[in-house]
Amino acid sequence: AYSWWGDSTLEARFECGMCHMTVVQDQKKAESARLVVALAFGGEYHATREKEQGKLSVRDLRVFMRIHEVPEPLHLLEKAALSLEVTRTYANGAYSTKTVLASRAVDVVLTYQDMKRCYAIYRAFLREDDRAGFSKSKGVSYLSELLEKDDLAPSRQARARSLSITSQSTTGPTLAVPGTSELQVRLDVATLCLVNDCMGSTAPFATLTLKGASVDVTSHPDQSMAIAASVTLDVAFYNIMSSCFEPIMEPWTLKVTATETEGRAASALKVESLSRVEFNLSEMHLRGAVQTVEGWLQDTKTWGADPDAVNDKFWPYRLRNESGVPIFFWLGSTYEPSDATMCKDIASGGEEPFQFSNKRSLQARQRDMSLEFHTLSIRFEGVEDVLTHVPVDITGVHMLPLGDLRAVAEIHNDAGCKIIAVQSTFKLYNKTSNSLEAAVCDEEGDGQHLWMEEFAGDMHGCVPLQLAQSKYLQVRPAGGKHKLCAKIPVPTSPVTGESLFVRCGPADDAPEGTTSLHLRVRLDAKRPVGGHEENMRIVVSLHPALRIQNALPYPISTSLFAASPTGILGEQLAAAVTEEGAVEQLYCADLTTPLMLSVICKNFRK
Repeated sequence: AYSWWGDSTLEARFECGMCHMTVVQDQKKAESARLVVALAFGGEYHATREKEQGKLSVRDLRVFMRIHEVPEPLHLLEKAALSLEVTRTYANGAYSTKTVLASRAVDVVLTYQDMKRCYAIYRAFLREDDRAGFSKSKGVSYLSELLEKDDLAPSRQARARSLSITSQSTTGPTLAVPGTSELQVRLDVATLCLVNDCMGSTAPFATLTLKGASVDVTSHPDQSMAIAASVTLDVAFYNIMSSCFEPIMEPWTLKVTATETEGRAASALKVESLSRVEFNLSEMHLRGAVQTVEGWLQDTKTWGADPDAVNDKFWPYRLRNESGVPIFFWLGSTYEPSDATMCKDIASGGEEPFQFSNKRSLQARQRDMSLEFHTLSIRFEGVEDVLTHVPVDITGVHMLPLGDLRAVAEIHNDAGCKIIAVQSTFKLYNKTSNSLEAAVCDEEGDGQHLWMEEFAGDMHGCVPLQLAQSKYLQVRPAGGKHKLCAKIPVPTSPVTGESLFVRCGPADDAPEGTTSLHLRVRLDAKRPVGGHEENMRIVVSLHPALRIQNALPYPISTSLFAASPTGILGEQLAAAVTEEGAVEQLYCADLTTPLMLSVICKNFRK
């Protein structure tokens, strides 16, 4: 390497069985999260007057998290291997360098919780740095000065070129000048698997696979440079409904070349596609991606909050009790809750947030990734059987067996949070602006009502679970001024959109002048898709007799007045602003009562 080296030869070998580097979020807490980098490596170095060569082989490289909730390590990078070889050859007073970085396989598993924990560790480091002043210490300052001196390396190289490299001085070394440098990167296979564990479920989200990746960079002393890179990549999305990966982008080969001429006088860049790009997108892909990103965005707002603060916490699940009876639920699919399981009571119409413990499979590769679906168990008041295996991770409407009865679970995503509404198979919608009372019975005459409940305007509810098989339904306006309408037979066979009008006459003790009110009742009864389920889900919607549909391209203001037989306006009965294309449930009234409707187009001015 130097003129004074002579014929000496230097050989060195080193070996490290296993080395661990741990970054702790809070060293004062034994249960604090830890990011661990573990590696086993060895290498050798050989140098002569004409050549020096170094090789570093990392046999086992692992990156994992350790948290107190999970006994086993959570691997981010599981057992990757790579090699780095640097060869420097000396000839004619100049040296040429060749660097080769190669790896056969790199498998990375990254979860949302991993990113959240790493961010917490980073924030803890910043707080500790503000307290201890690590970034302003002498060691960091000295290292920064060294890095700044490296920026002056080209000037030192220029001075080295001006030296007489032909002179053989025995009193000091003569530095060789830089020659051609080559960098080669080879990666056979690399996989990045992103796991979605933000919204409660521990399921893969997507994978990115790189195959045959190669990068070649060649630079010359005249500042000319050539870069050539190629890779084949594909992207797959995990369909939670079918429990398998589906390709979003088929394997695509991309090649990039770039060159710079002597003195960087000119440059050229070429991007070439060696195969056709094919994308496969479905409604399930887009919906799953939107729901997942919404959950991530909602949870990222709590990253800087106190982890013990319940009010600021993002809850991945919320359970609503719309069954009509109080319920008691616990996590898991068991007939009785264990001592370590979270259990809660929810009154009828109540709601409770909850979450599952964060666990993750140890396997890093997508072909070994185990899918974990979470479930609930629910006990209904007055029902002997227990509802188990409520699939809280799969959105949609599910009819679940409960002995001779059936329960319905409506699961949807709201800003990244899974809303699980537990209902009976008999659901009522009040589409009017008035409060209504509904009652069910099993006898045709004036038999006793089994259940009666009041529903506010534009709200919904369910007939209690045990009474979902009732035969008749009756409704009336709340307040006691009207009688119940005639009994409405509950459908016993599938129907869709069957409508009928009912009349609620004034009660016997109603004030003078009370008029009858009319409602439109829409009946829907459907069996679950597939299977041989005989039980049906019944949905009854109560609509006003008068609705306003705005077909104009601008909002309108509508008002409804009572009118005398001579056409004189009386009391204003209802008013609403109807947006473009909207439908307003305006009024429940006796259709024989004279009414007058006024419409004002606000966009028109005199």
